[in-house]
Amino acid sequence: MESGGSDDWNVEVTRFFDQLAALDRELESLAAGAVEPLIQGPLADALTHVGRLAMLMGMAGLPVRPESYPRAEIVVGRTGGEQAAPEREFDGDASAR
Repeated sequence: MESGGSDDWNVEVTRFFDQLAALDRELESLAAGAVEPLIQGPLADALTHVGRLAMLMGMAGLPVRPESYPRAEIVVGRTGGEQAAPEREFDGDASAR
């Protein structure tokens, strides 16, 4: 995977989605049972960091509104910038449908 970066927001957004597509292709190519260690390792670690950033944003008075994976329109292979429009924000149990 490519490393480095630039000061150009659009270049970085494109790079992010390119890397996400590469991860998607890698996940698709893995044998059954090989995905779990990836999810339990580096992807879980990344989500931990996202959670910490969300906590720090809240402490700074800029809380991140909750989102719900069960409510999200997640489509296999949709890794580019053309994502589903966000649903309305909500309070309470994020897993409730």
